[in-house]
Amino acid sequence: MAAGLGPGQRWRTTQVGQPEEAHRHVVEAGVAAAEEEVAEAYNIAVITFRGLNAITNFDMSCYDVKSILDSPVIPVGNGAK
Repeated sequence: MAAGLGPGQRWRTTQVGQPEEAHRHVVEAGVAAAEEEVAEAYNIAVITFRGLNAITNFDMSCYDVKSILDSPVIPVGNGAK
């Protein structure tokens, strides 16, 4: 979920698992000046937790899914592309 923090302010995203899941993930995925940047942070976080089953804002081919899944931490920036 992405939420604007107000006009001229920054965007924030949090990855939350589905309510019916026994183990929901809540991760602060990023804060950025542009909505697109925060959508990308969300995508990386959701790929980390859901792998190839992730539903992303941008096409999955934009990301190096193998690197994301192999990483011990959620990669940021060029580490995910």
